[in-house]
Amino acid sequence: MKRPPRIPVWYLVLPVATLALGYWIGGGLNGRAQPTPARLVTPIVISVPALTPRPTEGTLASGAPTGPTRTPTPGPRPPIQAKVGERIEVEGLALIVHSVRRTDSLSPYTQAKPGEALLVLDVAIENVSRSEADYGIYYFRLRDPDGFELSARGIGVERSLKAGKLHPGERVRGDVAFDVPLEPKGHVLQFRPRGWFDSAEIRVPIEN
Repeated sequence: MKRPPRIPVWYLVLPVATLALGYWIGGGLNGRAQPTPARLVTPIVISVPALTPRPTEGTLASGAPTGPTRTPTPGPRPPIQAKVGERIEVEGLALIVHSVRRTDSLSPYTQAKPGEALLVLDVAIENVSRSEADYGIYYFRLRDPDGFELSARGIGVERSLKAGKLHPGERVRGDVAFDVPLEPKGHVLQFRPRGWFDSAEIRVPIEN
């Protein structure tokens, strides 16, 4: 009678070992890994005060533009009216027109042009400031009613006012002559001290 074939022992041990290993790895039936609940993170809010921009140049605090800032440009001052024989001080100088005369000749070598006359003004200038001051006939102009300005004659006048400097307290006197039409037209003598554009101007009406 033949004996049944023997079953190897490892055939029986292998399934049991496999089950035991899986049980051990899985943590057992009651020891299954449970998912870890997520932690709640509380947000931290930091309050930062709003920054107000400083108003820039040319704007108001509200932000409205104010436009470009302009510096006023100084202009000529109003003229000062004077009369013949009146002493007027302006810009550190004093002016007096002593007399006015019309002539057709200043010397044998200085004659008026045909249809014209020579208007001669005897003037005096005094320095009433604390510093030196320039003077000369080029500070004088003669304006006619039509607005034309005449320059003083530079030559041919015997007692012509010269050009130079006046120290404080000094005074100078001389003639200033102009070529004018024969018929009086109501000219106005203009004197601008020191020749400054923005300085005041003295105006003396000339009747003859």
